[in-house]
Amino acid sequence: QMNKIIILSITACALLLTQKLEAQVEKKVVLEHFTNTYCGICTSRNPGLYTNLNNNPDVLHLAIHPSRPYRVCELYLHNTVENDERTNFYGILGSTPRIVIQGNVVSAGTDYNSSAIFNGYKEQTSSFSIQVTTVVSDDDSLVAKIRINAEEANTIQSLNLYAPAVEDTIFFNAPNGETEHFDVLRKVLINKSITNLPQAKGDSIILYARVAKHAEWDKTQMYVMAILQDETNKSVEQVGKSMPIKSAPETSSVKNQISAEMITLAPNPFQHVISVQLPSGNGVGTITNNLGQVVHSFTLTGQNHPIDLSILSDGVYAINIQTKNGRINRKIIKQGN
Repeated sequence: QMNKIIILSITACALLLTQKLEAQVEKKVVLEHFTNTYCGICTSRNPGLYTNLNNNPDVLHLAIHPSRPYRVCELYLHNTVENDERTNFYGILGSTPRIVIQGNVVSAGTDYNSSAIFNGYKEQTSSFSIQVTTVVSDDDSLVAKIRINAEEANTIQSLNLYAPAVEDTIFFNAPNGETEHFDVLRKVLINKSITNLPQAKGDSIILYARVAKHAEWDKTQMYVMAILQDETNKSVEQVGKSMPIKSAPETSSVKNQISAEMITLAPNPFQHVISVQLPSGNGVGTITNNLGQVVHSFTLTGQNHPIDLSILSDGVYAINIQTKNGRINRKIIKQGN
């Protein structure tokens, strides 16, 4: 009889644990990257970090460009106040590159190329999920809808919501030799304490933010990230991001651009051949390396087009495709030679 009671107790505990885990959701990981376009050390260390990120595609990336050590950085000058605010938030203004993972400052001497930097951050769970939707409105403003959902009952009273508008890829020949700049902070839409967080399972809150699109932004490359984090210790509770912008058909000012969701590049990372699938069958393209040099050109003559890149060395490249409907730029990674 005693054995039955013990077995029943263990079973009951296992059921409760299973129900709790099922109620929670995966906590996404975000790496905030503090870099500068005049920084020579960034030129040598950033490629390894980008390779690491490409090998961990589930990790989100946000690049911030602070004033120090080089105040003349063009990407810093685009938004001087908010670039430095985020850097000062973590107390790391002074040198680049630096990284912060899940709100935790990583030592400057850490090997950014090592996948071990993500140890302890993955496979964690959260009481919240975040969905972010971004569009361009009829007055050419960037509009973000952020929905925070309670996936389980919780007693969390307050968290800070940091929601930046981000440009996926900027092609700019920087003084330090970098030609492509990824996931660049452009404007902060929301940075405030949220005190009405949903606490009952299934409840949610929705926040909207709007900002005029800047003339320097490629709006087809823009998206919004939302980081929910503890206001005291800065640890990240949950993070979400939108897809790159697409306008509603009746208000679209980018209707002649290719939607990012319409392009398939597979596999990515790839070993020798990467296949491009387009909504239309004709186009031209180039592959460029991290110095901005064209290393391969091609013509698209069908909707499914294999590109043999076996001659290239392993590394991160950009694929640029032009069709009658517009253009796209994507990061691709070759590995396995």
